[in-house]
Amino acid sequence: MVRQHARGGVDGSLSLVAPLANVLALPLVPWIMLFGALLAAAGLLLPAAAPLCATLTWTPVTLLLWAVDWTASLPWAAVEVPRAGGAFVAAYLLALVALCWWLEARGLSVPATTADRRLGVAPALGAQLPWRVPGVRTVLVALGALACAGFAVAGSSAAATEAPHLLVAVPHVPGAAGGSAVLLQAPDGTRVLINGGPTAGGAAALLGGHLRPWDRTVDAIIAADPRDASLTGLQRVVDRYRTGTLLDTVDAIADHPSPAYRQLRDTARARGVQRQVLRPGTQLELGRGIHIQAVGGDRSGHDDAAGDGASRASRASRAAPPAAIPLALRVQWGSFSVFVPGDGTAAQRRALASGGEDLRSTVLVLTSRTAGAADLPALVRAVEPELIVIQGDPPAAPGGSASPPDRDLPLLDGDRPMARHVTAADGPLRLAVGRDGYRLLPAR
Repeated sequence: MVRQHARGGVDGSLSLVAPLANVLALPLVPWIMLFGALLAAAGLLLPAAAPLCATLTWTPVTLLLWAVDWTASLPWAAVEVPRAGGAFVAAYLLALVALCWWLEARGLSVPATTADRRLGVAPALGAQLPWRVPGVRTVLVALGALACAGFAVAGSSAAATEAPHLLVAVPHVPGAAGGSAVLLQAPDGTRVLINGGPTAGGAAALLGGHLRPWDRTVDAIIAADPRDASLTGLQRVVDRYRTGTLLDTVDAIADHPSPAYRQLRDTARARGVQRQVLRPGTQLELGRGIHIQAVGGDRSGHDDAAGDGASRASRASRAAPPAAIPLALRVQWGSFSVFVPGDGTAAQRRALASGGEDLRSTVLVLTSRTAGAADLPALVRAVEPELIVIQGDPPAAPGGSASPPDRDLPLLDGDRPMARHVTAADGPLRLAVGRDGYRLLPAR
């Protein structure tokens, strides 16, 4: 088993170059604001001058980005520090309030300012005005800072599951192209994002709804399906979040020459993201307790049963290269597990069901297209899930309209009943998993 600790800063980091970065960047901010305002005005009132204003804006912005990148690349730019909880932040701010109060209250006799004299306020009276009383301004500013911090903590506390719970989030993926996205967050903060969905901002919005505003770390991004339907949303995540490891199924970029995949690889390389290739049989451990298993199956992409009622998606992917076939994943945390078979071919599903590997999982996540496959019952029997999640919009009916989601889809042909959650009708799925079971959280 390969053990991975992908999180670069498990508990956070403290920047040692922030003062230098601010000294270099601060003189550029007024020019960026000025030229940016001119650019906005020119775009509305004088479009012919917009290119000139854009050039003027580009110069200080480029210098600002260079200063940020250069200072961040310096040795010892940041050091790891323990994660600061809400109580520590509140105590730190209160200590700052006390220090500022003491410094401002050292002189109780405060002379009237020039503004007070211009207003005709007597020195004695001016010293007693609210904004002149020692410590009042400090208290007002401190209360504002505490209110902002409390709002941020309160707003994010609803998104974070209370320990010792594992959060499992399965959003609704628009379209019926077979895309998927699943987010898992362990009690220790370890986060795993499986696929990214077909929209550019879908995966980033999923993370933004469950992460604290100041927490921008994803331990592992797994591109189990390198096709655009599950790949498009990962580009923005890698670009905006600090990513520990990118795991995909492509040995060489020539095996899957998709522009979206090339862009994802290039962005990950530019941001220094560690990359690892997933193959059937690979096992990983992330953080404390999240085990990921890449399950084997037929990766040839060919279906040898032409008349077996395979879905159109299966028949369309027969000619796909091996690297374009999704890899099935089983993620386990304690006794709870999630199985994501991906939107593969009928041959792949049969190989998974008859491969002899232990696929038994608590939750089975299916795309809407895979859920309608005629050969799915064998795979469901092998997984034996307690909950089946069908992700995505239902396929279009022969007349061109979308068929309604079928909650009573006979996945097991009359076998034991199991819970079903259809994201197209029930909304995104959110589970809080404890050691003694799991419960459904309200949808956002």
